[in-house]
Formats: sequence, C-alpha cells, structure tokens
Amino acid sequence: MSKYKYVASNGLIFGDEEDMENLSSYSKLGWHLKKVVCGFYVLEKGESQEIIYSYDQNSVKKNEFDDYKSIFELSGWQYITSSGNVHFFKTTNPKTEKIHSDLQLFANSYKPIMICSGIGTLLGLLLLVLTICFKIGIYMSAISGAIIGGCGVTLIGSYLRVHNKRFKILSLNFKQSVTCFAVGLILLFIKLMLPSVLPDYLIKIISLFSMMFMIYGGIFMLFQYRVWRDLDK
Repeated sequence: MSKYKYVASNGLIFGDEEDMENLSSYSKLGWHLKKVVCGFYVLEKGESQEIIYSYDQNSVKKNEFDDYKSIFELSGWQYITSSGNVHFFKTTNPKTEKIHSDLQLFANSYKPIMICSGIGTLLGLLLLVLTICFKIGIYMSAISGAIIGGCGVTLIGSYLRVHNKRFKILSLNFKQSVTCFAVGLILLFIKLMLPSVLPDYLIKIISLFSMMFMIYGGIFMLFQYRVWRDLDK
C-alpha cells in the first residue's frame, strides 16, 4: 500500500470549506496533509487523528517567514506547508481561534486573483470575436471557450470572495461534474444532429457551451473521483 495519497483540491476560491472538511475526514482515516503540489493535496499515511485544517493567503518575504509562522503558532496553529502565497495550518484543539477572524482582510487577499482572471476572460472574449469574424475554425472556438470558461469562473468566484461571498456551486463534486459533462454531451449531440436546421451563429454558440460544459465537468469528474470513492461513496 502506498504511503502517500493525492487528492485534488476543489479550488480554494469556491470550495475552501469543503477542502478543509475533506482533509479533516481523511485525517480520521489516517491520512494527513503533507504538502500541496499543482492543486493536489499530498496526504501521508499515519495514525487516525482528529485534526482541524485551515489556511491563510499572504505574500510573505523569505526573511520574515519565521516570524509569520510564529504568530500562528502562538495562536495554536501549527504550520504544515505552503503553495505559492497560500499557507496551510492545523490544530487538534477545536477551541483554537479561527485564522480568518478579520473577514475583510481575508477577502482582500483575493483581489490579485480577480484582476488576473479578469484579464484572462477579456483575452478569451477577444479570441472568440476574432474566431467568429474571420471564421478561423471550430478548434479556435473551443480554445476561446476553454479560456472564457476557466478565467470567467475564476473571475466570478474571486469577485464574490472579495465581497465576502462564496459561489459554492462553481465547485463541483463528483456527481455534479458527471451531470455537467452529460449536459455538454447533449449539446454536442444537438449540434451534430441539427447542422442544417440551426443557423451558423447558433451552431457556434452551442459548440462553445458544449466545450465549456464538457471541459469543466470532465476536469472535476476526473479530480473528484477519489474523494467520492474514499469519503462520499
């Protein structure tokens, strides 16, 4: 049996609470967070334990990182690992004060993500317009759809987080992702079966949404299968 298990993140913008709950559930099964790699939580096999997980987003200079960790340790949070500007902590004491006590400060940490995803969405829309105007082809429509879908969803999610809200539905569990992928397949079927009935512009729109649903649902379906198998099933 492998010593490590890789579990995909829901994306902290949309499913941070679910991620932390999943990590706690895995710890009860003896799998504890070791590090984060490319959007995957790397869990290490150990003894079953009741652990509460949390995280903080902060750009911390290397020479200030020890002081940064000490602040959390004095509050009862033990540092685990970092992924970019996201730092993960744990505690075994349920009475430990929450890390995100200042909600507005936490919300502001999503502003850089909102700006980057906004730029990406605009570039995707520009590519889509160019594709339609110059009739570049269906493949470029698919690429623009993927960019708009990925960046657009991130933009919506980060915008809501900046305003202390969370659009939970943008983070799909395994069953929801299967439904999303199926909708994409239905749209693709409609496009293939009715090419002579529907106008050209509508065919392009259906193709765009078909690719968006299939890519978005397919990615979550692939990544969330393990969590569904281990915890939800």
